[in-house]
Amino acid sequence: MKLTIKRILVPTDFSEISFGALDYAAFIAKKFGAKITLLHVYELFDQVGNQQVMNYRELLEKGIHDKMQQMTMDNSNFWGVKIDTKIVEGKSYKEIDKAAQEVNADLVVMGTHGSTGLKSLEKYVLGTNAFRTVHESSCPVITIRKGMKKPVCSNILLPLSVDKETGQKVDYAIEWAKTFGAKIHLLSVTEMIDEFVADVQKLNDLSRETELKLQKENIVFTSKTFRNSTLSKTIFSHAKKMQCDLIFIMSKNDSGIGEFLVPAADRKIIGESEIPVFSLRPKDKK
Repeated sequence: MKLTIKRILVPTDFSEISFGALDYAAFIAKKFGAKITLLHVYELFDQVGNQQVMNYRELLEKGIHDKMQQMTMDNSNFWGVKIDTKIVEGKSYKEIDKAAQEVNADLVVMGTHGSTGLKSLEKYVLGTNAFRTVHESSCPVITIRKGMKKPVCSNILLPLSVDKETGQKVDYAIEWAKTFGAKIHLLSVTEMIDEFVADVQKLNDLSRETELKLQKENIVFTSKTFRNSTLSKTIFSHAKKMQCDLIFIMSKNDSGIGEFLVPAADRKIIGESEIPVFSLRPKDKK
């Protein structure tokens, strides 16, 4: 596959972490020669009278526009990348995907505040825009948390699974590694229950097949297998050990419980990872 990124969408709420997301997106855009659309989504709350609503909307949009102009005034702060702005009203996660389609975005980069401090129920329900965006976006999404260091992409963690869509993630990671000259760290993890319900040999075969593919593509890599381990915990610890700066996951809602719930591992990785997470949605093969 040939990886092409011409437009990156960056949602912002003007928080520190959204500035970090813009910087990270600019780092990627510079490498691909892409442009950025900076998006702010606002919601109008109950107002009295249509005229008041109109005035309130105009004042609000002007204030938002001024803030966005301040953010992008000196694009030398963002690797010299061209940044357009877009302001819309509505529910954030819905408008983010809508805007991504309107501007033909190839990638969304956004901050996530994680699940720290959420009530127990909210930890299991899609309560943040980042989670909802990842699981409803029509294009890949990179999520980052507060405190990320200077943008870099030298070591990629690529967890493997026997899902039929895994090949798409592998191909995407290979192209990403080629673009940034990065090393790939393969990780195969089986949890206790997998030993009973999954074919561990299939995972081993996939790991070997992927290794051969990376060799053919001249990608520098390492490969590690952990058995009877917790997936998210192992991903975090191995990423830290190998000094990874990006984690690739294939994100999909296969819980069977409804569109507002996500698989536990996805939720934990996206919400708690200290390094950026690249979430790729499976594409149906026709």
